[in-house]
Amino acid sequence: MKERRTHYRINDLLTFTYKILDPDNAKEEIEIFEKRPSEVSRMSVKYPRLMAEILDPRSTTSEEEEPYQAVLDLVANVSEKLDLLIEYILSEDKAALKSQTLSGEPKSVNISGSGMVFYTDEKLSKGDWLLIQLKLPFSIPFILRTIARVVRVSDQKTKGGFETAVHFQYIKGDDREVLIRYISIRSRGLIRNRLLR
Repeated sequence: MKERRTHYRINDLLTFTYKILDPDNAKEEIEIFEKRPSEVSRMSVKYPRLMAEILDPRSTTSEEEEPYQAVLDLVANVSEKLDLLIEYILSEDKAALKSQTLSGEPKSVNISGSGMVFYTDEKLSKGDWLLIQLKLPFSIPFILRTIARVVRVSDQKTKGGFETAVHFQYIKGDDREVLIRYISIRSRGLIRNRLLR
C-alpha cells in the first residue's frame, strides 16, 4: 500500500542552492547542522517584530486596539528593515552577507513541508545527501537550511534537467513550521488568482 502524504504540496518559483555532501563527511555536516540554531531563533533575536508577523500575522495589532499602536508597529517594522539594509551597506564582507540572502533566478519547484522536487543539470544519485538553502520571500529574506536525502531521480534529462526529488531529512521544527506557513499562504494566493480569472 502506498504511503499517504502528510504535507500539502505546491508548485512555485523559489531561489535555492544545494551542495552535494561528501558521503565521508555527511555525518560531520549533520552534527554541525544539528548544533546550529534554527533560522527562526536567529531571526527572532534580530528582528522580533518582523518574525512575529511571519510566524503569526494575528500577533500584530488588531483594528480594535488603539490606532496609534498600529502606527508604532509599522514604524518598528520599517526600522527593522532599515537595520537590515544598514547592516548590508556597512558590512565589510558584502560577499558573505550576500551569500546569506541567496541571490539568483528563482527556479521551478514542487515543495511541501517534508521535501521538494526540482531540476538539476547534473544527475544526482538516489541516497545522495544535499545541504539545501531555500529563500522564502517574506517581508524579510528567510533562508531555510536543511539537509535532504535524494529519494528519486529521473533517468532521462528533459529541457529542465533531471527531475530530482528530495526528502528534508534534517530540518529544525520551527523552520519547518515557517515553510508550511509559506506554502499555506502561497496556496491561498494561487486559489484566489484562479477564482479571479
